[in-house]
Amino acid sequence: MTRWVISMGRQDSAQRVHKAFTVFKQILDLAVMGERLINSPAGRVKQLGGKGFLPKIEKIDERWRLTSDQVVDLGDSAGSYRLMILVMALTVASRRSRLVSCAPQL
Repeated sequence: MTRWVISMGRQDSAQRVHKAFTVFKQILDLAVMGERLINSPAGRVKQLGGKGFLPKIEKIDERWRLTSDQVVDLGDSAGSYRLMILVMALTVASRRSRLVSCAPQL
């Protein structure tokens, strides 16, 4: 179990490793509750060797936003996608999936 967590940490983001580990741990915990396993091997991953093997998730303290001038510059450099960039950047509910669905070749 520990080797799996460590190998995932080498190739995936810390958040993805934590999510995958949490889902797998929940499955193993259900197997213990259903008396299919005596104990869960996932329960020991954090304690092995006196330190945690799960990668640390870095918290971002400060979020940055583009200024209106930066948005206009971005739109100007986008060529034929100028209007789409401006609408997406200036809309409160902008989402990447909406942008990709409008222009899948991006």
